[in-house]
Amino acid sequence: MFKKDTIKGFMGGIITYFVLSIILDLFELDSILVKSIIIVILLIIYFIIQSQKKNKEA
Repeated sequence: MFKKDTIKGFMGGIITYFVLSIILDLFELDSILVKSIIIVILLIIYFIIQSQKKNKEA
C-alpha cells in the first residue's frame, strides 16, 4: 500500500490546489494554463524536497 508520506503529500497537494484556485478566482486569473503551470511547479518542488529527504536518510 501507499506510505503515509505519499498520502500526506497527495492530500497537501489537493488542499494547495483548492487554495490556489480560490486565490486565482479572486484575481480573475482562472485559466487552465496558469493552473497547470502552478501545479507543475509545485510538483517539481515536491519531488526536490522528497529527494533531499531521502538523501538525508541514506
